[in-house]
Order: sequence, then structure tokens, then C-alpha cells
Amino acid sequence: MVWVGLDDTDSLSGGCTTNVMHRMIKYLRTCDDSDLWEVSEYPSLVRLWPFAQRRTRGNAAVSVEIRCLDENSEDILIGNLDRLWKELVIPEVKKYGTATSSMHNEREQSNASPSMIFSRIKPDESWYWNCVRNEVTATQCLDQIPEGCRVWEFNGGHGKIGALAAISWHGDHDNTWEVTAYRKSENIAKTRVIPINISQQIDQEFPETIMNRDPTNDKSLLSPNTPCPVLFGVRSETAEGAIFAAESIIKSEGCEDVSGWQIWRTNQATDDHIVSSHSATLSSNPVTIKQGHTILRTNEFGDLVSFSQGGDVNRLAQNLRQGDQIEFSGLEAPDGSMHIEKLRIISISNKRKLRPLCSCGKRMKSMGSGQGIRCPNCGERDGDIWSQEVNSEVPFALGEWVEPSPSNRRHLSSPLSRRSPA
Repeated sequence: MVWVGLDDTDSLSGGCTTNVMHRMIKYLRTCDDSDLWEVSEYPSLVRLWPFAQRRTRGNAAVSVEIRCLDENSEDILIGNLDRLWKELVIPEVKKYGTATSSMHNEREQSNASPSMIFSRIKPDESWYWNCVRNEVTATQCLDQIPEGCRVWEFNGGHGKIGALAAISWHGDHDNTWEVTAYRKSENIAKTRVIPINISQQIDQEFPETIMNRDPTNDKSLLSPNTPCPVLFGVRSETAEGAIFAAESIIKSEGCEDVSGWQIWRTNQATDDHIVSSHSATLSSNPVTIKQGHTILRTNEFGDLVSFSQGGDVNRLAQNLRQGDQIEFSGLEAPDGSMHIEKLRIISISNKRKLRPLCSCGKRMKSMGSGQGIRCPNCGERDGDIWSQEVNSEVPFALGEWVEPSPSNRRHLSSPLSRRSPA
């Protein structure tokens, strides 16, 4: 058994690493030497660290497992891979690999820096976990490439990071599936043509599919908005569900013809980028800043950031108060702030609660710090206690997790419908 990994053939201007691997797989299955090996039916697609400096649109890398059937198969396979590198990968990079697009202009853009790795062993999965949870460098990657690997690289070869991560991913703990359908070359960069209500239909007919529609605004999440060769991607909990749904879309009236499709085993919707959830107590009331983002100052983690696009997350964040205890999962950004992905309130601060009613019917009041409470009407006293009544409502029940709408989640984020947060 051998593995081939590939990454970073595209830029923000165009191209698609999954499409390049799809074409490589198609070639290896049909070329004159194809009887010397068996290409896995289910190649891997992994999303990596969302804050990686050189990431492109989805920060995905791909790999495929190949079973060699003859003692000479490996050498012949390497020869075919070398041909594919020169005749497919490099021309694709030269065509699409320059980051000149004005899209995503809030992000620093990098030119494509591809790499392909041929490995006779599956590296330790720790490299994958490092790449999905941290910023890593090409220099660090060099120390992780197993001895005897063949490495192709161009324009710096930063793609070796993702190529090796895709090979080293096992996914035994969790995985999802995606079928990606590709456009014909003459249609790339033109308006995509798929039936308007197809995502709603897919949700109804194939209940195992996931993350293909945002029900909060009835928005389809099937197709990207970039000038790449992907017509649509349909995600599912099962391979069969993804395939059946994709075939239904392709055969539907009003869908443009495709050049082909590929099934992927993926780490999408697994929360692999999250190490654990954390508890914290607000040290002050929330602060709403420009564009509606919310800053939560905590005793344990400093500033937490809830973005305005977070929907229910931001709604809950803005309704928190000093002393509230929360639990959250999220990512620490390069600037040191923690970006919240999921949130819940565990307990409410006493500052939200009312003092109890006196036996005479009046609301008791504090006599000062540590001095207990007293009724302003009859003078009855008690200890420093609170009732269970609250003077400000929380928009969600205690312990209820909230998350952004599907349109505003990361590829890696696991929907609450799949599991509890890490």
C-alpha cells in the first residue's frame, strides 16, 4: 500500500486542488499501466488550521491510497506521477496559481506553492493533528516526511504541509463525506446553473445529508461563489447518501452538464480543530464594537470575540452580564483573542437576581457589602441572600448551546445536531 498527497495548486484567483487530484485519479484508473495498481474508491479531503497564513479558499488538502499489485508497480507508478506533475499540476498552477483576484481582499494573498508526496508508509497521525490545530511551517514538515518518500514541489513547495497531513489523517474517530461535481472547462467562471430549490429538495429526500442549506434564510450552500471548477459539493454522514444526492442533482432538469464527480472521505464537521471547551466568568458587561461584534472580558481567558455574523452566538453574548458563567468552544487567533464558535450560559450572576420579598410584601434591599439585607418598610433583616427571580432575561435557557447559522460556520465546525461541542 502506498499513499499520494497533494496540496496548494490553487490561489484565490482560481483553480482547485480537489479537481487536480480528481483528474489524477481518473488518469491512474484508466492509463495503460492501470492494471498494475488499484486506486482507493474513497480518497481523503482534510481541512486544516483555519488561521494558517498561506491558506486559500477552503484550506483543504487531499490524498489517495493506492494498492500496488506487482513488484515493479511502485517504480512505474512514480513514473506516471512524475508525468502528471509536469503535464497536469504545473500547467494548472501556472494558469490559476497567481493571487490576483480582488476577492477575499481582507486576507493576505499568496501565490500557489504546490507539493505532491509519494509515501510507502502512512505517517503518524500526530502530524495531521498538529496541522489542524496549529500554525506549522514547511521547515517543520521536512522533519516529518518519512524516509524514502518522493516529494515534488514548485514555487517553494509549501503544499507539502497539507499533502503530508492528508496522508497522515486516519479519521477513525469521526468523518463525513462529500461528493464534489466539476464543471466543464468551457463553463468555468460563468454563472453556475443548478435548480433553484435543489438544496431544499436534497434535505427532504436524503436526510443523511448535512450542511447543504441554511434554513435560517433558505440559502443553498451547495455551490461556491468563486471562479473555480466546482459546480457543487454535497455533504453527508454516509458515502451512499452523498452519492445518491449528487446523482439526483446532476440528473435534475436545469442542471448544467458536469465533467465528472468525486467522492471524498473528509474531516469536515468534526470539530477536529477544537481541543476542548472552556468555562469562564465575565469580569465586566459585554462591549459591542464596530460592525456589531461583541467583546466578552473574562477572568480566565482575557477577551473573547463573538462576531456579528454569529447569529445566536452573538445574540447570547450581547445579553450576558458581569458575573455570568459561560462555557464556550473556539479558536485562539494570531492576535491572541479567542474567537467563539459555540456558546452557552452555565449560571447567571447575582447581579441579574432580585432580592427576596419581605413577609410584609416589600422587596428587601442590601445594607452594604457583607451586611445582609433589610426591608425598607418594616425593617426585617436577613443574610446576604437572593431570590431566584431575575431582573434581566437571558434569550436562551441555561445550559443550551448555541451556534452560528450554517452560512457562517467553518468547514470544520461540527453542527450541534451532530454532537455536543468538544
